This record gives sequence, C-alpha cells and structure tokens, in this order.
Amino acid sequence: MTRFNPLIFALLFASLLCGVVFAAETPAQKAAHKVIAGNYLRYGRAFEIKDLAAIMALTAPDYTSRGLRGDLQNRAEFEREMRAAFASAHRVSPASAQIMSFQWQQNEAIVVVKQTVRLVFLRDNKPRRYQNITLARDTWVHTPRGWQVRQSVTLAENITLDGKKVAS
Repeated sequence: MTRFNPLIFALLFASLLCGVVFAAETPAQKAAHKVIAGNYLRYGRAFEIKDLAAIMALTAPDYTSRGLRGDLQNRAEFEREMRAAFASAHRVSPASAQIMSFQWQQNEAIVVVKQTVRLVFLRDNKPRRYQNITLARDTWVHTPRGWQVRQSVTLAENITLDGKKVAS
C-alpha cells in the first residue's frame, strides 16, 4: 500500500494552482517556442541599432504593458516612449533576455523573462549611464504577422543611473 505523502500532494496542488503543466510540448509548440525565443534576440538587436519598426513588429496591435505600480501603457504610448528614448540615447547596447520560464495556456505562450537594457545619454554634455533590469511576464499570441507579444507585466525591476539605484 502506498503511503500518502503530504509534501508531494502539496507540491502537486501548488503547481496546479500556478498553472504549471507537466505535459510535454507538442511539435507545433516546440517550433513556436523556438520562434519566440528568437524574437527576444531580434528585440535585442533592434534595440541596439534603434530600429523602432522592428521592435514594434514584435508587438500585437492590442499590446499593453503594466508597470510595478499598476500603470497601464498601450501600444501607441510604448512606441512614443521608445522613440523618445532612442532620440535621447547617445549610445545603446544590445538588450539581453534570459527566459526564466515558458508555459502554454491554450494558444498563448506565457514567458517569464529577465531583460536588461543599457544606454548612454548626454545631459549637460556629460554621458549618463542608464540600466534597467526587468523581470516580466510576457503573453505571446500567434497573429497573421507571426508571434507577437500582447501583454507585458513587470514583476520586478532594478533601474540604475550612473551605477546608483533609482526609484522605479
């Protein structure tokens, strides 16, 4: 007779509450997973060369982002913010992304990702180094234009200016 193990039961129950699925990815999901991971690389390269069109091509028409304080931003606001950042940036480094988790919910991919962006801008003719390390939960959907991020929710963030922490 198998003994009831409360720890195993608690872990299984918690994983179900968190939406963790133990099923293996289907071949189509594996292919999509690879495309989405590649999209993070494309975003990084586009950021480095200030290619706003390439960045916007990765966002769905109904894209929204939510900051740590719950502030919402739509696609047009995101595009204006990126345009302003690129205009003021003296030098931009490639953005990097590390996928922390990847799961499927119906036809959506839910990706928790750690992203780092770095840029240098001039203030009073002096270079200022800006860095933002963000942990976000991105929801990717398949659209007629390919896999695009529909929603990005900031889970944690660390912003520094000239190496000193800035309130987010």
